[in-house]
Amino acid sequence: MDIFSELQFVLDVAPDRPEIEGIGDILGLVMNLLMGLGIGISAIFIGLAGIKFITSGGDPKAVDQSKRALTYAIVAAIISVGALAFRIILLQVIGVEGQDLIDPVPSF
Repeated sequence: MDIFSELQFVLDVAPDRPEIEGIGDILGLVMNLLMGLGIGISAIFIGLAGIKFITSGGDPKAVDQSKRALTYAIVAAIISVGALAFRIILLQVIGVEGQDLIDPVPSF
């Protein structure tokens, strides 16, 4: 069983999805997955940094660590959203059809 048929088997759960036909479809799927993971993980770390800040108890070292963690998490979220915007702009420039955010596989 090759990688295309394995990925198609995974996507068969949602019958509305297009078939994976080449490396461009795989790259589109991976790109969407990584951007979603980046935004989700950033949101989790923003929440964790907020909890760390609240539970710091006024300790200056703990407050500084939580502020630094929050800054890094926000920067990661901005980079993830920027990558999403870059993806949309890039797909429009090269003329890709079917670039909905819901569609995991853009049509190259």
